[in-house]
Amino acid sequence: MSWKINWFWGTPPATKYSEPFEDPWREMILSDKQRQRVFKELKEFQISTSTVRHLRILLHGPTHSGKSSFINSVNTVLQGRNTTVALANSAGGFSFTRKFNPMSALTKQHMEYNSAPSLDDKVHCLVSVLPGDVISLMPQGILEKMKKVRQKAIDLGIPQVIIITKVDSACKLVSKDLKMIYKSRKIKEKMQECSNLLDVPMHCIFPVKNYCEEITTNTNVDIVILTAMNNIVHFANDFVERQ
Repeated sequence: MSWKINWFWGTPPATKYSEPFEDPWREMILSDKQRQRVFKELKEFQISTSTVRHLRILLHGPTHSGKSSFINSVNTVLQGRNTTVALANSAGGFSFTRKFNPMSALTKQHMEYNSAPSLDDKVHCLVSVLPGDVISLMPQGILEKMKKVRQKAIDLGIPQVIIITKVDSACKLVSKDLKMIYKSRKIKEKMQECSNLLDVPMHCIFPVKNYCEEITTNTNVDIVILTAMNNIVHFANDFVERQ
């Protein structure tokens, strides 16, 4: 069975250097062999039920959090080349990802509104995207909106994941060497902060570096993105299995 992900989506200076942990606090192997393994796992993934053709992932987060860049980064990894599936804006002012925009919410009167969705029509995983460099500065109003979406997902039993973007801006150590991502005290602090703000357990939080300026792929960037996506599709598949 083939599978497809359906996406929905509604810089300050780098932080000061801090001493890294002596040992990684989360195990992640960054090598060409590991990239091949996680890439193969994702490409060969099969949805466990024939009643669902597509895993549907709802992506949401504040403007400029890196939602479009994450979508493009995932596709770049899968295609092995620079891609632009979702428009991404780096100039400021507004967000290109408007499908999850409360100013144009889907109502019962809308021609695309589905009053009796099948399991194949429903959202199977909620992914919240937060920028690692400014988590502490997030407006309370935005966090409250995200909490409301999260609570609705909880009511529906939908699994949730947090993607923390811009790790290279959040931590000077990681900016120099992505291999330090799970030795970085700063990144762990950012993950804990996200966990506290949205009440999502640490094992459901994944820091990533999106492809932004690069025009070629990088093994280490690929692995952190692929690892996050592998977890997302498995969480989504777990949900459809339970229904």
